[in-house]
Amino acid sequence: MDGFGALSMLAAIVSEIEKRLQYCDHIYLGFSGGLDSCVLLHALSKSEYLKPKITAVHVHHGLSAHATAWQQWAQALCLQWDIAFYSQSVFVEQKNSKSLEEAAREARYHVFESLMQSSKDVMLLAHHQNDQAETVLLHLLRGSGVGGLAGMPVWRPLKKGFLYRPFLNIGREKLEVYAELHQLDWIDDESNQDCRFDRNFIRHTIVPLLKERWPAVTANLARTTRHCAWARDRVSEWAVNELNTLLDNRRLKLSRFRDYTKEAQMELLREWIKQEGFRLPGFDKLKRIVEEVVPARRDANPLVKWEGCEIRRYQDYLYALSGSLTFNNTSAYVWDDKSKPLMLLDKTGQCLGILSGMFLPEDKKITVRFRQDGEIIQWKGKHRELKKLLNQWKIPPWERDFIPLIFFDDQLACIPGWAVGDDFIDWQEEGGQVVFERR
Repeated sequence: MDGFGALSMLAAIVSEIEKRLQYCDHIYLGFSGGLDSCVLLHALSKSEYLKPKITAVHVHHGLSAHATAWQQWAQALCLQWDIAFYSQSVFVEQKNSKSLEEAAREARYHVFESLMQSSKDVMLLAHHQNDQAETVLLHLLRGSGVGGLAGMPVWRPLKKGFLYRPFLNIGREKLEVYAELHQLDWIDDESNQDCRFDRNFIRHTIVPLLKERWPAVTANLARTTRHCAWARDRVSEWAVNELNTLLDNRRLKLSRFRDYTKEAQMELLREWIKQEGFRLPGFDKLKRIVEEVVPARRDANPLVKWEGCEIRRYQDYLYALSGSLTFNNTSAYVWDDKSKPLMLLDKTGQCLGILSGMFLPEDKKITVRFRQDGEIIQWKGKHRELKKLLNQWKIPPWERDFIPLIFFDDQLACIPGWAVGDDFIDWQEEGGQVVFERR
């Protein structure tokens, strides 16, 4: 492509960005200082409409000896172009089987997500067609399905805001032409040449070899992503419709779920986990859920977990949980001011939930405790063990330690939402109650 063609294409893209982002309050731009982000920032800096809304976001990973110099260079360039600049240092920690690439990416996206404060915030990233082709090849070699082969989307939600990749259908060579015409400088990260990293191996070894035989390989792979994205969206629509018949209070009911093929079960799990707001797991985790958790005995309590999410089973249901389920609180709370709600804290000082009461008896000492085993309540004419009642009520085992127990003068009087002791029925009939709101 000649210089005029590159300039015309970038001008058209800037015009498209102006249309798409006309109602945005804040435009953040992931600015590594590399060729791609330099071209995007330079092109947008020429827009009188967009420029006042833009903040360049530089993430200091600390993985290179040059990282601080790159940060300073990026800040100086933004000052020269009169663009707001924000930088944040991150600690990149490799966990479990994560590669350094993946760990750095996650750290970077945590920064991006933290900036999204409303639906009118957007994060721009300068991924281009070559990046998309590399992503598809990576996913293909890892055995991904249509979701993985759909590659990176142009748009997707990012916490409260959105992520937007306006260059995704533009080849890198066009960006190079633009940069040369405007005499732009950029950062060359030496790690991008290290073929120990999978993406670099594909970029420097596999793609050049493919281009010798198929010169249009990157454009063709980009077209494949669009076909797969269409197929993925149709599968997602099917899964959404099917989940309407499978979910019960956000739990996945297994009696019907088992009727689907394993492949269909995995698609349904993906959609359910996505609806619950959790990060999607890899293929191996989904396979374990389908092959180990779903067919487990009814009285089993199997578990599959990944960062930020746990999939548990209790009786005939699957639960998607946040993973912060360890709780053992031996504290007792005295409800002194009965006219006000009582805040319950976990061992770290975080709010566990709020208790609010109606017509609490003024002549009794009211204490709140949590299960320690051995509690008894007089209920429906019998002394009943709390442990057996929790089983009878089919409360999942991991939830039981979080249920507050209300004692009147050291006698278990109320289990909010479940039972009031026989000796306190008159209090209940007069409008007395305790409500627990879990946080």
